[in-house]
Amino acid sequence: MLNFSFQIYEFHFGMILKATEDLRERVGKLKNMYGSGIKALDDLAEELKVNNQLTYDDLKSEVAKHSSALEDVSCL
Repeated sequence: MLNFSFQIYEFHFGMILKATEDLRERVGKLKNMYGSGIKALDDLAEELKVNNQLTYDDLKSEVAKHSSALEDVSCL
């Protein structure tokens, strides 16, 4: 009887170990998948930041040109 109980214990312990290994594997895959997604979003955010700054600088330059042109016209 004691031997049978020990076998049941070993079986359950083995199942728990297997489930733990499976869970660790799944968590690792999720970590890699979402980690790479977060990195891609971070890279995209940086690219958008640079593009926004360039657009802002271009607009600022155009406004300065038009303001200068208006000043020239108003002086006539």
